[in-house]
Amino acid sequence: MKKIILIVAVFTFSLAILASPLIDNIRFSAPTIDDHIIVRGELSFFYDLSFYYADNGIWQYENFEFIEDSINSYQTELPAPNDSPLKVGLRAYNDVVSELDAGVAIQPIPLAAEEEVQINNLNWLVNDTSEDASVEESFLDIISTHFTYNDEKLFFAIENNGGGFPVSEAIWGPFYSYISLIIPNDINLTPFGLLYTVNQAGIIQPGLYKITGTDMTDIELIGEIETNIDSDNNLLTLSCDWSDLYADDDFNSWFDPEQAMFSTVAGTGMITLAGGMQETDYTYPAVVFLDQLVLENTENILPQISSIQENELTGLLSFSYLDENHNFPLTCYAVINGIDTLTFHPLSHDFTDQVNFESDQVSDLIINGWEEITVTVSDNNLDFVTSTIEQVENYDTQIITPTTQITNFPNPFNPETTISFNIVNPARVKLDIFNIKGQKVTSLGEDFYSKGNHQVLWNAKDDSGKSLPSGIYYLKIISNQEDLIHKMVLLK
Repeated sequence: MKKIILIVAVFTFSLAILASPLIDNIRFSAPTIDDHIIVRGELSFFYDLSFYYADNGIWQYENFEFIEDSINSYQTELPAPNDSPLKVGLRAYNDVVSELDAGVAIQPIPLAAEEEVQINNLNWLVNDTSEDASVEESFLDIISTHFTYNDEKLFFAIENNGGGFPVSEAIWGPFYSYISLIIPNDINLTPFGLLYTVNQAGIIQPGLYKITGTDMTDIELIGEIETNIDSDNNLLTLSCDWSDLYADDDFNSWFDPEQAMFSTVAGTGMITLAGGMQETDYTYPAVVFLDQLVLENTENILPQISSIQENELTGLLSFSYLDENHNFPLTCYAVINGIDTLTFHPLSHDFTDQVNFESDQVSDLIINGWEEITVTVSDNNLDFVTSTIEQVENYDTQIITPTTQITNFPNPFNPETTISFNIVNPARVKLDIFNIKGQKVTSLGEDFYSKGNHQVLWNAKDDSGKSLPSGIYYLKIISNQEDLIHKMVLLK
């Protein structure tokens, strides 16, 4: 045990930098058309990160990939929760070290109250090189470790290289031991260990121990442990009660339930009458953060756009974004005068409150004059919200009431809609349809219309006859009297 404790101290110190969230500014989109949620965030210390979740009892891992959303921003996607919440875990390791041998940091998925511990609901911690034990006994050769917890217990699992998990060959030895450690971030504070070994009255017994030094005599039994051996998977699971740990003053001196975390290492050992305690194998550490991440299925409330403002000096555009579901926008751009498109970046990633966005590009139209700006956002690339401002050059000009009235039914529609418009005076009228980016997709023709009501059918196809995707489309009526725009929603 002495060698294990010393090694734990060294690696716990080297991973102390991970005593912070694994990901900064974590944010989510609303469910997209293919029933996924986009996740974004920033990695502070260049650790590779993956999200994982259970799918029919099998862990699914989704890698976190770089995206040009902001400095050091990364993205992945997860299935949207449907009938039940989705529990999500995070796993990170330093990409300059082999994943097989590196220590990791995880935010594990806990057990539900009614769940029993099995191989498929244990969170994988680290892999350990096989056949690296100091003895040839395969059952002392650790090849991986796992972990989970619930409100009452912590569960640590050790996978060996085969041969079961014997604790004694004979009454006189040698004896074998298996231990999982609970280690504070500060190496000067007291670690704890779940020890599975032979029961020798007055010498050693299985249990939960407080470790006050590096010698076998520097351990104090503070509680019992439960053990389970899964011979099919070469897995030993050790569990202890939270209540036994919370009853110890030394544990309470460093463990903060509000920012719950610790490091853990597993080791094996052999005790002989002649040689005493000998460490035989140990693993690299894992840092465990016990914050739960659960995605709930909630009704999506569309975001709101406000305070669209142009800066005539810089040519930049800004607006305010508010989403009651705290989702970030997957689509975010503005069209100026129907020809100049600007994209935006958020000035904050805290979408629990209003977020200001600023354009990534400078627009000459902002500096030299514009007539209309339309901002479009979507938190799922399915439902779009637009807001338009128009330039008023002369505030004394009388506002003219449109003489042409436009409607379409149904709206939203699929696959066709009837467009109705009323002409007060006879006029030549052209009808064009544009997408949300201001690009013309089709023309419904140009003709001379008499005074009165008129109707035109649109089948949601472009000029080439190709069916258009779901989204917002604009009908522009151009006449010698006035130009008007009407919004239509195609929803498939």
